[in-house]
Amino acid sequence: MLTDAAALLIDFGGVLTIAIRDAHRAWCLSRGLRPTAVEDVLRAWRSDPPPRGNPVPRVESGDLDAEEFERQLADMLRVHTGRHVAPRGLLASMLRAFTPDTAMIAMVGRIRACGVPVVLVTNSWGGGRPWESFGVLDHCVVSCEVGSRKPDPDIYRIAVDLAGVAPRQCVFVDDLTANVDAAIAYGLAGIVHAGPRATIEELRRRFFGTGGQCDEDGGTAGSSIKE
Repeated sequence: MLTDAAALLIDFGGVLTIAIRDAHRAWCLSRGLRPTAVEDVLRAWRSDPPPRGNPVPRVESGDLDAEEFERQLADMLRVHTGRHVAPRGLLASMLRAFTPDTAMIAMVGRIRACGVPVVLVTNSWGGGRPWESFGVLDHCVVSCEVGSRKPDPDIYRIAVDLAGVAPRQCVFVDDLTANVDAAIAYGLAGIVHAGPRATIEELRRRFFGTGGQCDEDGGTAGSSIKE
């Protein structure tokens, strides 16, 4: 077990915000599309064999321009819904549907207030940096800006270097098990985020419990913690 947690590495979409699926569905409804339209496109892309393949890993790693990705996404939404979707500003409008999770952000702020460095580690399609308004982050590692995406080891290395502590002193939180497993393989401790209540309790135990970085009585564990 990791007992000297000294840095927090944390995902954006689905962790510091509402669940990704909920955000996508809210955006679809706001545009008069069926709620599963974005999920249908992503599912189709995942099943599309090379050479065309899935553009999501390419845009997340910076190999595909965000404007070109917007065009491809708008085209696919039209194919799947029969409705025209303007590509310009598409990603920015989708990001606005990622409503912040105020309880998670408050907990991260409390951890940071103890002097614990907090590093955002996000796979981004582009369209903006809404996390900057949260006021609880010391550093932001954005996949399309650094040329590496989760679960590639390089993105964890970059985040750990910014945190300024050893990998074993980092707690990484993500809503995708594959990303947490990769972080663990790099030497971090991992929390699979299945909901704010469980994750907040686990963060409280890690950073405020006996021997933790912060001075507060700990709570009971409730998330899926992986070592």
